[in-house]
Amino acid sequence: MNPITERINNLVTLSRELLSSVDNDALPLDQIQETIEKRQKLIDELDPLIAEVDLSQIPAEEQDKLTQAFRTYRELHHALQPVLNKQLEGQKTELGDASRRRKAEDQYHVLETPDISYFTDSK
Repeated sequence: MNPITERINNLVTLSRELLSSVDNDALPLDQIQETIEKRQKLIDELDPLIAEVDLSQIPAEEQDKLTQAFRTYRELHHALQPVLNKQLEGQKTELGDASRRRKAEDQYHVLETPDISYFTDSK
């Protein structure tokens, strides 16, 4: 198998796994990041390989496989991007909520004896 085809197929496989897992909230954030980094490594490996290839030397059948693999990857990438953006927004919201809760807890714990004069002075 052509090294370009092999890498594209690996890229498609990783993208499918990532889309399926992220869409079902099956992967923790660190595993999502790891998978994205693997995808990026494959993409980085493809650039020099593509630059070296003379398309006229690749058989028509192999060209069709490459075209289909690139098309599939592009479709998966376009489907994956909104899902990842949604996941990122959810993480930002959770982080903001956790940060606000932590600040509120810290402010409460700053006082050794909470000021409850509001409740006792109202008699």
